[in-house]
Amino acid sequence: MFNASVSGDYESEALSSGQFLFGSFAADRTTEDWDIAIGLSTSHSRDRFEFEDGGEFTSTSESLDLTGTVVGALADHWSWAAGGSVTRSTFLNQDLTVRFAPGLEYNVFRYDESNRRQLTIAYALGVNRFRYEQPSIFGETTETRLDGTLTVSLDLTQPWGRSGLALEAAQFLDDPGQNRVVAFGDLGLRLFRGVSLEVYGSASRIRDQIFLPAAGLTAEEVLVELRQQRTGFQLSLSVGVSFTVGSIYNNVVNSSFRGAAGGLLRRF
Repeated sequence: MFNASVSGDYESEALSSGQFLFGSFAADRTTEDWDIAIGLSTSHSRDRFEFEDGGEFTSTSESLDLTGTVVGALADHWSWAAGGSVTRSTFLNQDLTVRFAPGLEYNVFRYDESNRRQLTIAYALGVNRFRYEQPSIFGETTETRLDGTLTVSLDLTQPWGRSGLALEAAQFLDDPGQNRVVAFGDLGLRLFRGVSLEVYGSASRIRDQIFLPAAGLTAEEVLVELRQQRTGFQLSLSVGVSFTVGSIYNNVVNSSFRGAAGGLLRRF
């Protein structure tokens, strides 16, 4: 499977203007024993504001994300994976971050039942090389950190719809106090043929924002969300309606590590 997209946006008013460009490419090959995927995305945005007193503020944000994963089946209940990424994000104060993470997953159910149910436990061990745009709150401009991520995920597909729950816990191995715990779930409730109510929510406890700049944020950067702010938690909830044509049971050939991909390629 291949997918590519390009989009752009431009807006202008008397005292402000903005532009946004985005491009992505993804390729995925899945067989009974293998799943190989690569992805590339990049974005650039620029906003300019003029004030009545003659002042001006310009914000620029850029991101680049190159990822790749290889998943192999070991047995009816076991699989292995290796993932890597190269990223750049001005929002996260990361001039360049390189990550590599191997992982192992156990599925309580056989993988050939994954189109109806799966309960997986996965662990990934990652090595990260960070290079920051600005010195971090710990005074670092470059550093290498090891982390471990444990993910437990339950996915069910039934005649009434589908549901999923997952819990992810991650920490830097040299400082366990720098950690993150994320719980998320989704529900697709079948209202009538082809139409479902979709609900998604997540909650995170965050203690691992090592990338925050030591200089802090200006009022303008906070207002335009130019950089990530310090936070101890994140909450999200979305509700919508979807229309689907075809069987409610997806023809999953190899679902290994689909629920634990975040543990391989997670962002700090």
